[in-house]
Amino acid sequence: MHICHLSSVHARHDTRIFHKECVSLAQVGHQITLIVADGLPIERIKEVEIRSVPRCRGRISRMFFTTWRVYREARRVHADLYHLHDPELIGVGLVLRAWGSRVVFDAHEDLPKQVLHKPYLPTWTRPIVGIMVQKFLKLCLPCFSGLIGAEPLIADWLRSFHPRTVEVKNFPIINEISMRAVNPRRGPFHSVCYIGALSRARGIVELAKAVVDFPEGIDLVLAGEFEDELLWKEIQGMPSSARIHYLGVLDRDGVQRVLAESLAGMAVLHPTPKYTEAYPTKLFEYWSAGLPVIISDFPLWRQLAGNGKYGIFVDPMDPLAIAGAVRWLCDNPELAQEMGQRCREVVLAKYSWEDEARRLVSFVEELNK
Repeated sequence: MHICHLSSVHARHDTRIFHKECVSLAQVGHQITLIVADGLPIERIKEVEIRSVPRCRGRISRMFFTTWRVYREARRVHADLYHLHDPELIGVGLVLRAWGSRVVFDAHEDLPKQVLHKPYLPTWTRPIVGIMVQKFLKLCLPCFSGLIGAEPLIADWLRSFHPRTVEVKNFPIINEISMRAVNPRRGPFHSVCYIGALSRARGIVELAKAVVDFPEGIDLVLAGEFEDELLWKEIQGMPSSARIHYLGVLDRDGVQRVLAESLAGMAVLHPTPKYTEAYPTKLFEYWSAGLPVIISDFPLWRQLAGNGKYGIFVDPMDPLAIAGAVRWLCDNPELAQEMGQRCREVVLAKYSWEDEARRLVSFVEELNK
């Protein structure tokens, strides 16, 4: 088939969309086109053609003008199947369906719950907007050819709208591992790392406060994009700022270098419904590189991490507890090494993208019958 992936929000080399889904489908022989909104030239990587439309400034402009441009480019492709990745493209999907195209919507998050934590929405409006979103999805999603959920709870929620729903989890690509995972080292390590979106709800402030109580010689490395400039300035103004190293947004090779050089991976997200019931992608990526992890003590995460077999649980709102977990890893290097090895083994056994890729390929090929 000719399959066209559409995103008006994500980067062209987004891990889930490009590196996992597009490349996996191309590897089994499908013709894959990815349309994004970054205004960059056409390129072809790993048998995936990446096209672009101009980027609009501002959320409102993007939702109206960018989505229209994505739609026009999608019509030029004449694909057999269109695969949407952003809620704001649902309208585009409905129009494509009206023209007789097969369309799949890929929900990366539980959208009504996601709305409850949007910082740009006044707090009192969020429950109302959440209800409106739920009603909108109930009306629109049954019109699509099929739905994809990135987590079990998301997939279960989507099945209430459409019987043809599949769960394709965001597990790590096993062959993209750091050299440390292939040839484990005992250190010495000089940092712990957090890789991903940098926001208050993801515990960045508490993590930065914890650094002052880290063992001497252990710093914090941050990689990703800050939710706003104010948060970055707040981090820079903290007493621990000299021991916090911000690397910006990294490519896949850069991420692997950071993982290979880190004592542990951090995932101390706040206890909100958006996170307590979600599969933490970064947790599996840390594990795939053989890193011990320090993570929020949520029931689902405790279950995933084998009640401490694959991670150290902390109260994410307590910087002293976070620092204490880092200190324990430093004081027990052999146990930390053993934990990292167990993490690597559990990813190989249970949490690899390769199994999810087979499920995705089977799903989209079934839609073409």
